[in-house]
Amino acid sequence: QPQQPRPAPVQPQQSESAHPEQFLNQLSQDEQQLFLQQFSYLNLDQQKYAYNQFLSTPPEVQQFAIKQFLSLDPEVLIISIQEELDRENGVQPQQQQQFQQRLQQQQQFQQ
Repeated sequence: QPQQPRPAPVQPQQSESAHPEQFLNQLSQDEQQLFLQQFSYLNLDQQKYAYNQFLSTPPEVQQFAIKQFLSLDPEVLIISIQEELDRENGVQPQQQQQFQQRLQQQQQFQQ
C-alpha cells in the first residue's frame, strides 16, 4: 500500500511521449541549445536509441538522462550510449573497445 501515492497511474501512458518534451521545454534557452548540440554529436543509431529510451522510460529517468546530456563531455556521452547499445545488441567487450576507438575517431571528425 505505501507504493500507491499517485492516484492516476493510467495517465502516463496517454501522455508518455510528451514527458521528454515537457522537461526540455522547462530548460533555459542555453540548456536547450546545449542539449541539441550534445544530441547532434551522436550518430544516427545512437540518436534513435536515446530517443526511444526517452520515450520508454519513467519521468525520473528522463530527467536524469537530460541532466546527463547537459553535464557529460560529448565523448563520454557517446561512449556510454554506445555501450548501452552494445549491451542490448549482445556485442562482446573486445568488440566494444573497437567501437569505442571508432567513436573517438568519429568525435574528432565532428569537431
